[in-house]
Amino acid sequence: MVSYLEYGPVICLEGSFKGQIGYLDDFDEDNDKILGIVYFGNPLLCSSYFLIPVNYLSNSITMHDIIQCKEKLASRISRQKDNKNKSQLLLELEFVNTLFYERHITTHTLSKSGLKLFISHSSQDKGYANLLYADLKDAGCIPWLDQWDILGGQSIPTEIEKGIDNSDFLLILLSKNSVTSSWVRAEWESSIWDENQDKQVRVIPILIEECTIPRFLKTKKYIDFRQDYGSAFRELLYTIDKLK
Repeated sequence: MVSYLEYGPVICLEGSFKGQIGYLDDFDEDNDKILGIVYFGNPLLCSSYFLIPVNYLSNSITMHDIIQCKEKLASRISRQKDNKNKSQLLLELEFVNTLFYERHITTHTLSKSGLKLFISHSSQDKGYANLLYADLKDAGCIPWLDQWDILGGQSIPTEIEKGIDNSDFLLILLSKNSVTSSWVRAEWESSIWDENQDKQVRVIPILIEECTIPRFLKTKKYIDFRQDYGSAFRELLYTIDKLK
């Protein structure tokens, strides 16, 4: 009935369920309005479902969405006094946790294909870098992250240099930590030089928090991840697709 939505996990983008992740089981119609039948939890365990306009739903769920949903559910559960409502929230949290672990496992077992993206970041922003790594891998890219791509015993500077040289783009996570990091600066400076020589865009700044942008990057348009991660991530995918 609705070709752009698939049965399975969905996130609500609008309405009273905004930010919640559920399972799309089927479709229904009400006065020519198409509704999704959504269970918030494993549909085999839930006793009730909700009818949600399909234009409020999306199959595109990032790790950032999943983690935010987990945190909100944990907070709601801690405040909930009614046992029946708490049980429903626990079912929902279990479903989201399962999705989180499935995505995490899939991220590290996906076959390698697509554009190669080096993620340059401060070690203090490793959590954010891992989120981006997982979502890029899920989108079909080949992200490079030191945590996963440098093995025990290997030379860190050598492997970083290989990672940069073999990448199509270098993504710089701009934060208060990274702009003062000599490691991060060394990574993007070499790529800026390559850009000037080849006349091709290789460096894409990604602003993850308010900070002083380095002088050599000020002329570049950055992708702003500070407010809406989902929209910014889609802009990043669009950008690398157009620049490849």
